[in-house]
Amino acid sequence: MKNLAKILRLGLMLLSAMFIISCVGGGGGKTCIDRDKDGYGQNCPLGPDCNDNDPNNWISCATCADSDQDDYYVNCDTYETILGPDCNNINPLIHPNAPESACNGVDDDCDTNIDEGETVYFPDANLESAIRDEISKPTGDIYNSDLCTLSWLNGASRGISNITGLEYCTNLQTLSLAYNRISDISALAGLTNLQHLDLHNNQIRNISALAGLTNLQNLGLRYNQ
Repeated sequence: MKNLAKILRLGLMLLSAMFIISCVGGGGGKTCIDRDKDGYGQNCPLGPDCNDNDPNNWISCATCADSDQDDYYVNCDTYETILGPDCNNINPLIHPNAPESACNGVDDDCDTNIDEGETVYFPDANLESAIRDEISKPTGDIYNSDLCTLSWLNGASRGISNITGLEYCTNLQTLSLAYNRISDISALAGLTNLQHLDLHNNQIRNISALAGLTNLQNLGLRYNQ
């Protein structure tokens, strides 16, 4: 009986050793070696890894790409350690977290929303009133998307002294601000679509902001300082 018990114990020990070997070493149960933790590696279920030190390179190392060099990538494997995915890998200005341009018809920040609104603040209540009249929005926040179709604005003789906020009216072609108290016109510098601009009878000394408005056809500046 003692010999039988020894034989049984030896048999159990042998079976245990065979089970351990099958789990970590031999046959189809070999240990998955995946140094970069991307699911691919030596003996791993998903397959081999062509670069096991880079979680963004695996079976086909050339697939993880940043063609527009904006540091946002496409076609990388699911182990995300880099910025992405990029919804446009051709234009470097389009990527997650990019500033959203209100009037270009493009999803700049890759959040699936096109021309989403950003609140625009007009410090001058008289200018805000003129804007509201033109966009037919008497109350509520004014968003930059509300200003996309604004091509004409008459703000003459309204007591306007501060034109901050007009920089968002990028599609303006005709603008009249005559007979006001305006001295700083820097907000006009980026309004490159302007063709007709009337600023006469104000308090303007410096007109350098108009240097880049190459589409201007008519400019009124008489009776300024």
